[in-house]
Amino acid sequence: MFEKIETVQDVLPHISFENGISVSDRGDYSVANYHFTNDGTFNNMVARECRGLKFDPDGKLIARPFHKFFNLGEKRPPEDEAWDEAHVVMDKLDGSMVHPCPVAGQVRLMTRGGISPQAEAAEKVASAGVWAICADLMAAGMTPVFEFTSPDHRIVLEYAKPDLTLLAARDILTGAYLSHGELTKVAARHDVPVVKTFDAVTDLKRFVTDARALEGLEGYVVAFASGERVKLKADAYALRHKALSGLAHEKNVLAMVVTDAVDDVVPLLSEEAAGRLRAYADGVNRGL
Repeated sequence: MFEKIETVQDVLPHISFENGISVSDRGDYSVANYHFTNDGTFNNMVARECRGLKFDPDGKLIARPFHKFFNLGEKRPPEDEAWDEAHVVMDKLDGSMVHPCPVAGQVRLMTRGGISPQAEAAEKVASAGVWAICADLMAAGMTPVFEFTSPDHRIVLEYAKPDLTLLAARDILTGAYLSHGELTKVAARHDVPVVKTFDAVTDLKRFVTDARALEGLEGYVVAFASGERVKLKADAYALRHKALSGLAHEKNVLAMVVTDAVDDVVPLLSEEAAGRLRAYADGVNRGL
């Protein structure tokens, strides 16, 4: 289902700054990333890949972290997802996505936008096993993806110590995801923690109800065998993330737009209210 990408030239015809996506030169590498979203931002599968693609100075693709995936119910009714397809339900950790990338003869950890304070903090606590699994998977043409959680880089949930947890691995050229079974085997060989999983969904209504009621967790990510993913956040998390609070005041809604929190609140609103919020966010982003 994913597009083959080899160079930045495979990406440029499918994106535009007007829709929030650009390629930024960082000197030793460049990044294809989105900066804001509107109705046209992710209107094709190549655009959905622009969530931190990294290229070398010659334009060759060198790292491919997660593609853009959406909240359950955001793009289509929840029951229209491929629930009869094999899938894995995973813990949605509340940290920063990091992945390795070769830069100027060394391997660096990066977040979606590139080398960042969170990525540099992750490098300081990365175990020998993390570096080894990065080397092995990169040699096999894949990009491993981790979640960095730390009490010093708290978002909402509190973690006792800094950790890097393996979430996924993708083929750099094709975008295919390593199966969770294979991912677990690779992680075990290097003594690297892998994201916690739960039972597959057999009762959708109950799954959604239970997920919304979670306490102490951000929510779940469901990974289908096709490679598609959806996320579902707990109501308590969304509330603590100020996704619902202060909707009556424009200054708070504007803050949601500029901090990219609109996606957190839309699935929790009525269709009418969600439409008004999306329209407001689109107006702000187009104005910017």
